[in-house]
Amino acid sequence: MFFLRNSILHQFRKSKSVIFFLVIGFGIAVFCISITFANLGYRRDSIIRLREYSTITFNPDTETKKNSRAVIEYAETISPKGVYNAILATPLGEGKYILGWKGFAYDFWMAPSTGRFFTEAEQDDAANVAYVSESVLNQLDDPTTVYLNNEAYQIVGDTLIVNHDFYYVVPEASDIQLFKDGREDLDLFNQYEFIILPYETYLKHYQPTQILIQFYDGTTRNMQRYERLLKERFPESTAYKPDRTPDEELNYRENQYRILSYFFCYAVLLTLIQLIWEWIKLYKPIYVVYHAVGLSPLGCICLLYAQLMVYLFFGMLLSYGFFVFLRPSLDIMKISSISSFGYYIESIFLSFIAIYICFTILVLVEYRFLWRRPS
Repeated sequence: MFFLRNSILHQFRKSKSVIFFLVIGFGIAVFCISITFANLGYRRDSIIRLREYSTITFNPDTETKKNSRAVIEYAETISPKGVYNAILATPLGEGKYILGWKGFAYDFWMAPSTGRFFTEAEQDDAANVAYVSESVLNQLDDPTTVYLNNEAYQIVGDTLIVNHDFYYVVPEASDIQLFKDGREDLDLFNQYEFIILPYETYLKHYQPTQILIQFYDGTTRNMQRYERLLKERFPESTAYKPDRTPDEELNYRENQYRILSYFFCYAVLLTLIQLIWEWIKLYKPIYVVYHAVGLSPLGCICLLYAQLMVYLFFGMLLSYGFFVFLRPSLDIMKISSISSFGYYIESIFLSFIAIYICFTILVLVEYRFLWRRPS
């Protein structure tokens, strides 16, 4: 321990800038790798949530529009777990919709910006209440009330809704492409205007052009079955399963994010390896002296590993300081998986393993003289 301390102090006195940049490099590298894995974890968690449901796009014929309740009731009978949400859509114009909403699982698509969603009583009693997009709310003189056909509806909440909220659920094969008709010249966050009504309220006044039926058990096999049964039950209407069901979507996106994350970590490690290599080469003459005065090859290697551990330790503390300082920004970016101390330690552990593997290879290459027999 005494020898280790003196060797580190000697390096620090001789080349303060080298040790400084080495520790800074470790801190930045560990921080970047941790954030990358945290982002991968966050994205994977958000994709896994898709497994909660999958959506059948149902386009009713003229007669079925008049009795759209029968479609929902039948859908609830063909799934052992029932229907997660049912969303009935009536277009009012380009990018403008009236929606009827059955169910309470709204937050995945449209968590409230202000206010709340419908209560169970409002759903059951067909109350004159509305949940609107911010683009609708911003156009109202009175932000508490919206009028439809001269009838007042109390606004209980508003949300930010863009086309991405619905874009992926309607398959390309569907003959009706709702939620894909927004004008490209409009700002993205004001592209769509929604007024959402409770299911029973909606049915009193509107007929749907398209119905999105979301099932809990949305595996590929189940969705194929639900699509077939709905087509058989309502032969004049059309039904489509999504282009990719949640299990397919999960595999596709997870592989995509994993490749991008690994590529970024590889780039960070490559830069760090160059920094470590410069450090190893800079202090090689010192280890030549250590070896010449009697320090064994194993002792030299152990000393190198111990020095690296000390520098990594300070780099880890620095990376945690980066995390604490930048945490508000990380929360805004929703990189929340790293908030778990256990996850942070796991990322550090994986970083250490990768760094030590690279370090071992560099030492074996650069310090070959330790294994040469004297001539």
